[in-house]
Amino acid sequence: MRRWLLGSTLVILAAGAGLGIWWSRNRLVPIPLASDADRFIPANPDPGQEQAKLEALLPQGAAFHAFVLRQVGETLLAPGAPPAVSDAEGSAAWTGVLAEALWGSPNRRHWRIRVRQAVWLHDGHLLDARWALSALRRMEDGPFQAGARGEIKDDRTFDLDFPGPWDLTGRLSAPGALLFMGSGSHAVGSGPFRFAVSPAGETFLARFDGYRHGNAGIAELHLPDDPALLQGDRWAADMAARRYAWSVYPGNVPPDAMAQVRNAPYDQVRLDDGTVWFISRRMRRLHPDLKDWSRTSLFGAWQADMDLPYDPR
Repeated sequence: MRRWLLGSTLVILAAGAGLGIWWSRNRLVPIPLASDADRFIPANPDPGQEQAKLEALLPQGAAFHAFVLRQVGETLLAPGAPPAVSDAEGSAAWTGVLAEALWGSPNRRHWRIRVRQAVWLHDGHLLDARWALSALRRMEDGPFQAGARGEIKDDRTFDLDFPGPWDLTGRLSAPGALLFMGSGSHAVGSGPFRFAVSPAGETFLARFDGYRHGNAGIAELHLPDDPALLQGDRWAADMAARRYAWSVYPGNVPPDAMAQVRNAPYDQVRLDDGTVWFISRRMRRLHPDLKDWSRTSLFGAWQADMDLPYDPR
């Protein structure tokens, strides 16, 4: 009898220890998020600027797509920026963008996300847990491609449970991990612009006043996609004619044509990747991120000395 009791006690203790280890690895613990207040720039344009139409010439490629996506959508998370906070393990800090709060399990299999209130989608609806999960299901290389199960906890909160460890913070903070995939205008996130189509069939970015970080301050942003426009002579002629609000140096421009461009009213900004951006001096105070202008969101106030409305065409 004693042996049976002893054996039963050991089994119970072992089961309890195993359950405790399982619980400790699977429990949800809060992950501190840094404030994104430094991303907020209230819109305060001069009279008439909100009717300004700008045309920019960017080369097709990864930087171009990153630039467009940054204008029409946002990530759930972003790498933390000072003042940043770190979790208990001292790993990288994260900033909540569309996510207001985050929980994760020590084994990185279970995650809980609460989305921000008052984040408006481009069809006029508020961002909620149901829509966020629907967007994540359509995301390429997203959590559901890794076998995740989603569960809505309330209107703003949802869980993601994975069969194995999944780096949610790193994957959902990457530049391309926007709540963007899907169908319809509501599938675009909460960026300062939304896609619009002109009567001529041209797709352009139109100001979206539901943007959480302040209005864009300009009405339209057109991005021509004809590769011929970046040919040296054509590019130089258009720049000398002040057609573009900003443009990227395409290379192979004849010296005499480049001399005309250098006399045009543009500031040259050289990026770390070697590209040279020509930004109209009328836009000096657009708050560009000089380290990576191609990924800068055109949110917030646009203060500049210029005659408006400005239509470079």
